[in-house]
Amino acid sequence: MGIIFILSSIPGNYFPEQPFDLFDKLVHACLFGILTYLIYRGFQYQDKSAFFKNFSIAIAFLICVIYGIIDELHQEYVPGRSPDITDALADILGGGFVSLYLLFFNYRKTKRR
Repeated sequence: MGIIFILSSIPGNYFPEQPFDLFDKLVHACLFGILTYLIYRGFQYQDKSAFFKNFSIAIAFLICVIYGIIDELHQEYVPGRSPDITDALADILGGGFVSLYLLFFNYRKTKRR
């Protein structure tokens, strides 16, 4: 989360030219997909709360959605940057794809047992 915050705090005029259209959306989706996975793994490794362990995919996705929206609102105050609903949607899609993958993977794993 800290890396995403630092990257989103860089003023807009310091970013290099994008190699192709929608490159920034791809970066958003990848970063928030990775964040969703890391939060999920954190909840899976803890042993203090069965609730967080059992609902780790949903909780990780929810945290990423909220953080993505907050991150976009934060960019209102960064020079040369502005909040963009399509960036927030890319964040949600990245977290959503990883969440769906984890649901599918966990379903297949429990079905084999």
